[in-house]
Amino acid sequence: MSPLLEEESKKVPEPSALIGLLLLGISRLKRQK
Repeated sequence: MSPLLEEESKKVPEPSALIGLLLLGISRLKRQK
């Protein structure tokens, strides 16, 4: 991966990463019940 692409990826969070965090949060809530 080129340094330019790495810099851009740091500025903008990947949608897939955000979805992963959401799924993690939901699964944790389900476990608590």
